[in-house]
Amino acid sequence: MVVALSEESLPAAAASPTATVSSSPGASSSATPSASSTAPEAAATPGAPQPAAAATEVPPPADFASVPISAPVSSSSLDPLIRQTTDPSLSASLRVTEQAREELSENHPDQAVRSLGRALSIDAGNPYSYFYLGRAYLIKKDYKQALTFFSRAELGLSSNPPWLGETVGFEGACYEEMGRDQDAALAYQRALQLSPGNLMARAGYGRLASALPPPPIPPEEQPSAADVDQPPPEEEDEIRTVPSGEPLETAPPEEPPPPPHY
Repeated sequence: MVVALSEESLPAAAASPTATVSSSPGASSSATPSASSTAPEAAATPGAPQPAAAATEVPPPADFASVPISAPVSSSSLDPLIRQTTDPSLSASLRVTEQAREELSENHPDQAVRSLGRALSIDAGNPYSYFYLGRAYLIKKDYKQALTFFSRAELGLSSNPPWLGETVGFEGACYEEMGRDQDAALAYQRALQLSPGNLMARAGYGRLASALPPPPIPPEEQPSAADVDQPPPEEEDEIRTVPSGEPLETAPPEEPPPPPHY
């Protein structure tokens, strides 16, 4: 199954009122560890095993039935975030990231990768650059590399549920394209818990919820060790044989007397 790799290809229901960036720039910057300038290619280790999605309790479908669909936050301009930023390095990095976002919207992932490399050379802790790098590599069908960048973006977006939910939702898209349906379902599930209005996660969870493992048996319903060790009860024979000389439990019916002879 082909998963939509950009919000522009989602149904018209996704174009509901525009979502706003809820976290402050300072929180985004402080949530990511500082690092030296790195190119995007240096942030991932080729061939490294990818982490599995975290397992959480399966939410009932009714939990999200009344939640309206929200517009993807990553489809909105980063200009409001740039204006709120007081860190000059982060502000300059976000401006280049916004340029890359526009390049992705025009389906130019290679140009976006180059722009995001410049953004990270200005501020290596910019989580939005890592997010859009994941988007770029998802469009390029390099799903392992995309997962690496989405995982890196999670570190800086952990205090921002809308952005974090969208990041995890795209991780689910990567897992689904890789044929890892259970990991994809877990990622979509987690994305919905973070952002219930996420259309991509809601559709993906609806497709793959059946791939989730069955819920564990509650302890009170699990058989005890004593019950397991006991042999099954023996079934009684339908016909009981009475030993010779032992009286019957039920006396046979008396025979009627013979008729009189005249």
